[in-house]
Amino acid sequence: MSRPDTSVRVFIVEGRLTITAIKYPCAKDALHAVHKHPVLQVEVEGEGIMLPDEFMTYCADRGLKN
Repeated sequence: MSRPDTSVRVFIVEGRLTITAIKYPCAKDALHAVHKHPVLQVEVEGEGIMLPDEFMTYCADRGLKN
């Protein structure tokens, strides 16, 4: 997350076999979704794929809070 406006895809578990990928325009919106929904993984543009806990730590280290 080199910039605050980096796009982030959040993979939300919606059912037993259903996962929906939602692309957020910024990390702050994605962080809110990670706190609100059951998330499988998060993909940050230019950084790669992370688990939800890793993404929350990653955001906290960069000063983003929900």
